Amino acid sequence: MNKLIGVIMCFVPFPIFAGELTEVPSLYLTNEFRQKMNDYPVDVENGYILIEKISQAQKYMRPIPPDVDFDKENLLLFVWGGSGQDKIDYDQDEEGVYHFVLKKGLTRDYRLHLKLYVLKKTDNFVFHRVLH
Repeated sequence: MNKLIGVIMCFVPFPIFAGELTEVPSLYLTNEFRQKMNDYPVDVENGYILIEKISQAQKYMRPIPPDVDFDKENLLLFVWGGSGQDKIDYDQDEEGVYHFVLKKGLTRDYRLHLKLYVLKKTDNFVFHRVLH
C-alpha cells in the first residue's frame, strides 16, 4: 500500500534577505527631530529620506551612527504614522535591488514609526507604499 506524502510549500515574499542591509537603532535621531515628529508628523516625501552626506545626517542624528561610512554608504530613514501593527519589510531581488514594503496593520492604535537602514551607495531600492 502506497501512502501519499503531502508536501506543503509556501511562498513568503518578505523578508527573504540575501544582502548586507543593516538596520540602525532609532536612538541616533536627535531630540529636535523626534519632537517635530511627535508634535506634527513629518511629511516625508515619498515615505522616506535618503541621507547621503554627513552634513545631511547631522540634521537628523546626533551622534552619527559610528558604523556608517558616508563615502561608501547611505542611510535610508522611513517615518510614518499608523497602526501599531504597521511594519516595513524588505527583500532583495536577483538584480540586487532592495524592495521595501509598508504593510499596514489593522489596529486603530495610532503610533509614530521610524526605521533607519544602512545601504551601500551602489545599492538601488524601491519603496512600495502599502500592502494589506
